[in-house]
Amino acid sequence: MASSEAASKALQQALIASASASGFAITISASDWYRWSTNTFDGAKHVLSLQAPNSSALSNWLRRLKELKIRGHLVADISVVNKRDREGRSDFNLEALTVVEA
Repeated sequence: MASSEAASKALQQALIASASASGFAITISASDWYRWSTNTFDGAKHVLSLQAPNSSALSNWLRRLKELKIRGHLVADISVVNKRDREGRSDFNLEALTVVEA
């Protein structure tokens, strides 16, 4: 379980750093994860609630999320869920699947 918890923290740090490198800040208001595995892979599913200024930089960043990398884990899938724009801000959820690298 420690590996999944580490993946959760690493995922959050990578998201914050990636957004910052793209010229804006994100706020992660909630984050949860649960262990996920198959016969061949171990990992975790993550659900995060985020807020950011609504901008073209955010839209471009969201399209490039599939390129996100975290040490020791593969970001096997990441998707935007329930994006809502209001008063210059976007509220959205991310769902991600991380897999421990062998």
